[in-house]
Amino acid sequence: MKDPLSDFRTFERRIFRRRNVLACLLSFSRKLMQARQAGLIYGTDASLSHFLPPGRWDRGVMDRFSGRGIRGLVFRFAGKHWVRMKGNSPVHLYRTDEMGNRVEKEGITAYTLRNHQGFYDRGIKILLTDNQDQGRGGSFAKYRQVPVVTYDGISFNTRRDLMLDTSIVSQFNSDNFISAYIPDYGAVVFNTVSGKSIVDGAGAFIYDDALKARLDILISVIEKASLAHLGRVKGRAAAKMIWRKETGLRKSTARVKEKERLLDEQERQLLTVGAVTPDQLNMSAVSVHDGVYAFIDMVGSTGISKRLTPRDYVDLLNSCHEIAAENAGRFGCRMGNIIGDGVVFQNVFVFDKWEGYHPTPQERLMLMTLMLSSVINDIHQLARGHHYSDRGKQVYHLVKSHRLQLCFRAGMSQGRAIVGPLGSQKRKIVTAIGETVDLASRLESCGAPNHIHTTRNVAAQLLEARISRDTTWIYETVKKLDGIRQWNHKSGFPFLDFYKTAFNLNQDPICKKEESRYKEFSASDTRLIRCLPETGFTTCPGI
Repeated sequence: MKDPLSDFRTFERRIFRRRNVLACLLSFSRKLMQARQAGLIYGTDASLSHFLPPGRWDRGVMDRFSGRGIRGLVFRFAGKHWVRMKGNSPVHLYRTDEMGNRVEKEGITAYTLRNHQGFYDRGIKILLTDNQDQGRGGSFAKYRQVPVVTYDGISFNTRRDLMLDTSIVSQFNSDNFISAYIPDYGAVVFNTVSGKSIVDGAGAFIYDDALKARLDILISVIEKASLAHLGRVKGRAAAKMIWRKETGLRKSTARVKEKERLLDEQERQLLTVGAVTPDQLNMSAVSVHDGVYAFIDMVGSTGISKRLTPRDYVDLLNSCHEIAAENAGRFGCRMGNIIGDGVVFQNVFVFDKWEGYHPTPQERLMLMTLMLSSVINDIHQLARGHHYSDRGKQVYHLVKSHRLQLCFRAGMSQGRAIVGPLGSQKRKIVTAIGETVDLASRLESCGAPNHIHTTRNVAAQLLEARISRDTTWIYETVKKLDGIRQWNHKSGFPFLDFYKTAFNLNQDPICKKEESRYKEFSASDTRLIRCLPETGFTTCPGI
């Protein structure tokens, strides 16, 4: 036999010009597998019509044969009549049991035709069986369980729940058997494959690269022949088949796009709340010089925990953490850790979601400031029963009945930190450590309720910061607001002016804090950023 690869290239060039595509497929594939006989079976129902929707198939009818020598020539012209006379065609896919219920019929060919949809969705799948000599002679039951190996173009896998029709094996003296699905037509079957490189002396397949190479070519020729056959079919039934495939493709495309949208949304959410990709888990630790880090914590959480049941306390914390996660995603930040009633946030290049774009240090500060203020505003609304996430007002009734003061404070810093995977082999997170991260924690601990505590340098940068088209990330985020229409988009606009308007603040957002102390940390000149309006003003629910 010629080299299968060179024959395949010839087959590819000529198959779309052949009038009898299926005959060409049968002849080529039999020679490729060096099989004693090969046959085509088309799927149908009691009408025995071609091109029926695969979902209506309840039987497979032998359509044509190919074989070696004189015996093959006889099978070619009389094979269909012979297998019909022997009761081997049609192959029924279902049978009726003693209770009158329709159940799946045994047999590898029946299994191939019946599972057309799964085969089609995952590409051409091939089933192989060998060592079938035990079924010869008719001394065993009609159906015998045998190991069946499947090949899907990638790897071999064994199935041990399929049954072999021993009467067919006996009549054809089969040493091994292959069955492959042909989309929208039926199946091609091979009886007694040979060839020293793919089958040993006992008729057992040698599952190595040589067999995979032949099967890969077989999959390719089936795919090419299926398309060529589709182009040759005529008549009303053929038109219905083409329309059915086109409709199916449109539906599949819509499903894939919707799945892709949901997966992208899920991935963004997971990354926001601290999930990491395999690349990030395997990354080397890096030094980040302009990252922004923040801590946010419930004020008086110990006292609140003593006044609530454990279940109510945890539910309350989870409601607040859900708000934190949602706002982190909106403003391109990331929840690093949840530490009891506190949350750690990061905005560093390692987690940037826009490929090829990295915010400037000032833009990272603006994003983190808007995120923290939105969290504090949303929790303020939650405690008053005005937040959309608590439609039943469970948190509101909890706060009111126990006379709780539910508020948070935040600390924010910018500077150098080390970012990398941290933890044990079985559980790792990608987080930041260093003096700047510690500073954010200390600033939060000695901050003020409903304020963001930060350094003088960070406050100075926010005073100079501007939102424009050049600060792409924050610009794309805030331009969705109706209120942004008043701002000059061409030259940009001061961040703090926008911040005051967005959160209904009637005075300067930044005020000085004279003295700050917490454990070993002390500073005489820090800044507080207001998040809530003064009493008497309508509280903004965040942006």
